[in-house]
Amino acid sequence: MNLEAPVQEDTWRTAGFKVLAQEPDGILVLFSDDTELAEFRTRLAEYQKGVQGDAKNPAHNGLFAAIDTIGSLTADDRIGLRMRADGIIGLDAFEDNASYIIDIELWDAPTQLDRHIRVQKIVDHVERAGSEILSRYIGEAGLIVLRANTRGAVLRDILRLPVVARVDFPPIPDLGERDPPVVTLRDQEPQAPPADAPIIGVIDSGSTEHPFLVPSLIESLAIPESLGTADIWGHGMKVAGIAAFGDVRECIDRNTFASPVRIVSVKIVNDEGQFDADATIPEQTEKAIRALHDRGCRIVNMSLGDKHRVPFDGGRVSPWAATLDRLARELDIVIVVSAGNSASGARAPWGERAEHIAQNYPDYLLSPKNRIIDPATSAIALTVGSLAHANGLPADGGGAELRAIAGLNLPSPVTRCGPGANDSVKPDLVDFGGTALYDGMTQTIVTGDKYASAGMLTLRPDYTQGLITASTGTSMAAPRIAFKAALLLAAMPAASANMIRALLALSADYPE
Repeated sequence: MNLEAPVQEDTWRTAGFKVLAQEPDGILVLFSDDTELAEFRTRLAEYQKGVQGDAKNPAHNGLFAAIDTIGSLTADDRIGLRMRADGIIGLDAFEDNASYIIDIELWDAPTQLDRHIRVQKIVDHVERAGSEILSRYIGEAGLIVLRANTRGAVLRDILRLPVVARVDFPPIPDLGERDPPVVTLRDQEPQAPPADAPIIGVIDSGSTEHPFLVPSLIESLAIPESLGTADIWGHGMKVAGIAAFGDVRECIDRNTFASPVRIVSVKIVNDEGQFDADATIPEQTEKAIRALHDRGCRIVNMSLGDKHRVPFDGGRVSPWAATLDRLARELDIVIVVSAGNSASGARAPWGERAEHIAQNYPDYLLSPKNRIIDPATSAIALTVGSLAHANGLPADGGGAELRAIAGLNLPSPVTRCGPGANDSVKPDLVDFGGTALYDGMTQTIVTGDKYASAGMLTLRPDYTQGLITASTGTSMAAPRIAFKAALLLAAMPAASANMIRALLALSADYPE
């Protein structure tokens, strides 16, 4: 049905109806069985009687007054977006004997048993017609997908089935490889940056003597010193790799690792990924930033956040964020922080189950549960969110159970949103930070740590096992901004921090 005015989904639920989908342009898809359809018609008849007795409006006016037209889904309506992008808008576009690899998405069923029965009926229908089911995924929260190799004549029959929600071509990987590319020292000769190159301070979990980073890494510190400087946790090295080179994939393509910046690493996170038990976080942070400033550093990257992931509620900012603001003003430095990654488990903004992320993206991104976390609320620091660099699918595309969530230039499924203090715009900037996939086989959300195609390439902390790895998150997006800030500072050494921040903002554009 087409709606003239929006109706909240809960209104339909309260009335006893099930919302199957909400499409663009005010189109709503209701009903999953004949009982609900019969009830709908009964209530429609009551509405059509008009105002009765002393009532001000007809019965069920809140529902039906907003409806413009009502109709049934047709086979053409079930043709997916990727097919339409290829010019397929009707059944006559499919050739009878041509072979098509397709994904068949079914409407949800009331119980898991009903879902399995529904799937088996489709499987029987397809196989009786001489076609092949390649893989299937039956979730417990409404996601039911089959992948089939079928002839055009059978495909048309599938599109006519009421139980089918959509038929589409499988996603095609738009960038990626199953494993990080093999890079060896025999192929590369890392080059040191100029002696006067700007310094990026990376406050994180430390660094290692990675052969590609060593020419740029002028010093490694730890606060407190008892932490040691080695990155055992494995996060800081990934951040430093992007801070040093900006785009590691581009370095591989060019077959040269020549960083235009110098790096100073400050470890404030211990080998278990925790902050120091004795010092407060603001105290550790201030000591780290002042140590960097004493060494001539004017760009600081802090891809860290509160592990409790308590979303900002619009109230008073934390002492951690306030410390960053005070130091940014006092020292005239650019501080770059990550917006934070979405929580998982019971606090996940997309829903109770992992597969909800594929169904509820991108709406949950604006949920209060998905707002930025400390210290991203800092007013003066540049808070950085994450964009997907690709759909993240591996080279072979995976089976029906591996679902892409976002595409190029769309928000990463794990990025957080603002606003910040006093409704300020946060994040200030976004950059590529990788994406996430839903793996129905393991019923988990997977990122660049499992599929390199889903993450941003960077330097591997345990470099003796391989020089390159991949990772996903706003932690990977922030150092890309720090790198760009350093390039501006190299061109204008006397520029103020405000000037660098302003030029970054003015140079940014909005992805469609």
